[in-house]
Amino acid sequence: MAIDKSDIIFARDAYKRNMAKSQVTFDIDNVMAIFTNLSVINAVIGISIVSNPIRNLKESVHLAHQGAPLHHIPHFHLDHFGHDSKFDLYVMLPALYDKKRKRERGNLHNHVSKEIRVEFMNTCFLPAIEEVIDNNDDQSWDLRYDVSKAKSTAAAREGNMYHKKPSGFHQEIPKDLDPKYIDLVWRNCERRLQAEMRRGGTLEAFKGFQFFINAKGYKHRMKTNEFSKLMTIYKDKVNLD
Repeated sequence: MAIDKSDIIFARDAYKRNMAKSQVTFDIDNVMAIFTNLSVINAVIGISIVSNPIRNLKESVHLAHQGAPLHHIPHFHLDHFGHDSKFDLYVMLPALYDKKRKRERGNLHNHVSKEIRVEFMNTCFLPAIEEVIDNNDDQSWDLRYDVSKAKSTAAAREGNMYHKKPSGFHQEIPKDLDPKYIDLVWRNCERRLQAEMRRGGTLEAFKGFQFFINAKGYKHRMKTNEFSKLMTIYKDKVNLD
C-alpha cells in the first residue's frame, strides 16, 4: 500500500485517518552561517584579542566557500556569543588559502600568522573599540595586543617561575562587546580595514574575508500536529531578514 497524503489524511476509512494523527517533529542539530557584517549579531560577543589556535576547526563542517572546504581555509577564532546555544565565531581569510598544500589530519594549514592577527587588532579592531565605547566600559578592555598577550600567558610564566606545572600556556580572557556597540564598532573597524587593504601590506590577507559562526551539536525540536504547519513554525523561530 502506498502511504501518502491522499491515502491517509483524506482516507474514507476512519482507521486509516487515525493512523495519521500524531505530532510531526523537526530537529535542528547544527546552526552555521557565513556573513561579512558583524552587526547581524544582536548579543554580547566575548572577544578574545589574542586568539587561541587550538580553537581552530579540526574537521569538516560540510560547508565550502568558493570551492574550498571551510576547515581548510586559514582562519582564527574571534570567540563566542550566546548561551543556548553557544556560537563559536571565526574570521575566515580565503585569500590565504592554498589548495596545493598537502594537508594531514594533524595539520590542516588553516592557521593565520601572529603578524596578521596583531596588525588587525592594533590597526583596526582595537582603535574602533577605543573610539566607540564609553569610558565606563572601555576600562575593562586591553587596547593593545601586547598587553592582552602578556595577561594571557601570565599563568604559564608564573608556573615556570615557581617550578609548578603551568595551568595553560595561553589563557583566554574574553572581553564583552555589548550589542549596543557592535554596529558602530564594526563600521569603524571595517573602514580602517578597507583602507589598509587598499594600501597593501599585511592586511591584504583580509581580502574576501568572511565571518563564520558554528553551534555544532545544537539541539532544537519543533512540533506540530500537521505537516503543513511545520514550515510556518520554522519561519517564526528562524529570522532570515
